[in-house]
Amino acid sequence: MKSIHRAIASLTLLFAVIAPAPVLAETGPIPAAPWMHEGMVFTSSWIAIHVPGNGKVYRENPDGTWQDDVGNTLSESDLHGTSASGVSQTLITCIEGDKMVTATQGYANVQALGLTDPMPLQNASGFVSPAGQDNENWIDPAHLAAIKTDNAIGTLVQPAHWKSPSGMRDAIRIDRINSDGFTDHVYDKKTGICVHYAISTKSAPTPQPLPLGEVNQGDTLLTQGDFLAEHDIKVPWSHEDPPAWIDQFKALHFRGQITIRNSALPMVPNQLTLDLLPMDHGNGWIRVIATLNVRYQNAPAGPPSASHTAFGRTEFGGLWAGPKALAKLKQGDLLDEDPITKMRTTVTQVSDQSVTISQSNNSGEIVSQYDKQSGMLIGSSYYQVVSKQDWSFRLQGRE
Repeated sequence: MKSIHRAIASLTLLFAVIAPAPVLAETGPIPAAPWMHEGMVFTSSWIAIHVPGNGKVYRENPDGTWQDDVGNTLSESDLHGTSASGVSQTLITCIEGDKMVTATQGYANVQALGLTDPMPLQNASGFVSPAGQDNENWIDPAHLAAIKTDNAIGTLVQPAHWKSPSGMRDAIRIDRINSDGFTDHVYDKKTGICVHYAISTKSAPTPQPLPLGEVNQGDTLLTQGDFLAEHDIKVPWSHEDPPAWIDQFKALHFRGQITIRNSALPMVPNQLTLDLLPMDHGNGWIRVIATLNVRYQNAPAGPPSASHTAFGRTEFGGLWAGPKALAKLKQGDLLDEDPITKMRTTVTQVSDQSVTISQSNNSGEIVSQYDKQSGMLIGSSYYQVVSKQDWSFRLQGRE
């Protein structure tokens, strides 16, 4: 239920590196990045390490190890905080003129709990950005070639033959370091795409016990990631014009509950309200303001949270699906199977009124239900096996 839960992201979305497929297209809608096209899914690894209390700035060595400013290497025995890892995916959902819409979805490694499939996280988000704009994920190769070392601002630029999970790369490595942190990005020289990143950031100290005589100097968060693979998805309605209501509605009102699956104890569900208001749209995409309110039982009502998210025509679990394509789907149809996350996208239910599409693996499930006539999202749910929480929404009203 990626569409709804972009609005209720409760986990920090880690930087999602995008990188080229083994064979890149020579033509595409963005001249500076001819490999970009709708339906491309880029999968990267991520690891996050929390180092509490020492207040140091680390930098990454070429072999992937972390070293502080006096040359001490960080080892696993030095880690007293928490760490996590997994994969992150970026999908190009729409390219229109000078705008590109992407959707991101994170997954956590839960093998320590006996689960072999990555667990989908509740952090899906959608973004609209200038197509081909230089950023941490991608730099125009011509601009990349012109970047130079600047010691005055702590920037080191050097060529690198980078060994990554996707093979050796002729690359440019850009390091930036200052008193508050360190960033390292390795860009493929030919395409300008980031194939590796490492980031060290400092934050305020969190309360924690420390050995006698030590002073809490603040925490450090270390993150790293590498490109793993690329594959295309084929969405049945990607070439179908969006329904007319996409540029006409004033608000969509969803209501729902948080329940525990297979709970041995009786429980009263926590209540959810979610309102979507359109911001702007184009031919094949829309950006909305999503306002969420969670009302926990026996707890005072908290303030609502608002966020921006976007949807494009080439995605599963979005705000709409094409009615013509929905009419052709049959129960049991396999729409996509991701080789890394093991998420299978299938048509799980078809009736005269609606079509339900499920994205699931052994660790979690995202379900989206669409009205057959209008293509509008009318139901959505998210479930993961660790917490056993099921967040579900139903469309209750439209303006």
